[in-house]
Amino acid sequence: MASHDTPRFDVVQVTLAVGGSQFFALDAHSSSAFGKRGQVLTVTVGSLLAYCHDAEVVQAYARAWRVATDYAPKILPAKSGRGSGDHNPTGLVLRLSGTPVRQQVNGIPSGASPTGIAHVRVALDRLVVHAYDVEAVRDWAAGWAAAEADALRLWPAAEPAAPTPARRAARSHR
Repeated sequence: MASHDTPRFDVVQVTLAVGGSQFFALDAHSSSAFGKRGQVLTVTVGSLLAYCHDAEVVQAYARAWRVATDYAPKILPAKSGRGSGDHNPTGLVLRLSGTPVRQQVNGIPSGASPTGIAHVRVALDRLVVHAYDVEAVRDWAAGWAAAEADALRLWPAAEPAAPTPARRAARSHR
C-alpha cells in the first residue's frame, strides 16, 4: 500500500444485545456534516447514537420496533436480568438515511435460538438488535415512536408511515 492510500474498512453487520430499561434521548439540529447541509435528528438509545438525515429512515426504525412489540410478550420475559443497555462500555455511532434495504423482525423462541435464549431480532441494514426482554423492546419502540413524531415535524413533507397489517388487525379487534 502506498503511503497516500487510506485503509478501507467495510462493516458487514453490527449486533447489539439489549435488556432491561433503555435510556432514550432525541435532539434535532442543523448540520453541514457529511458534505450536505440540512436538518439532523440525533437519536440516542442505550449504547447507540444515530444521526438520522431524513424521515424515511426514522419511520423504518419506528415501524420495525412496532412489529417487535407484537412478538415480545409472546416469547420474552418482562425482565431478563441481562441489565440495562446504559452500562455497556462500547458505543456505536451510525449515520442513517433513506429506507433501509434490509428490514427484518423476528421473534426467536429459546428452542430456535443458537444460545437457547429467547429474543426478538430487529435487523435494519447493517444494524441488528437482539432484545432479551419486553422492557427493552418497549423502550426501543417508544423511543423510535417519539423519534418518528419529531421526524414528521422536522421534515413535514414526509408521509406518516402506513400501519402494518398486524397493527390494522389489532386495531379492528379493540
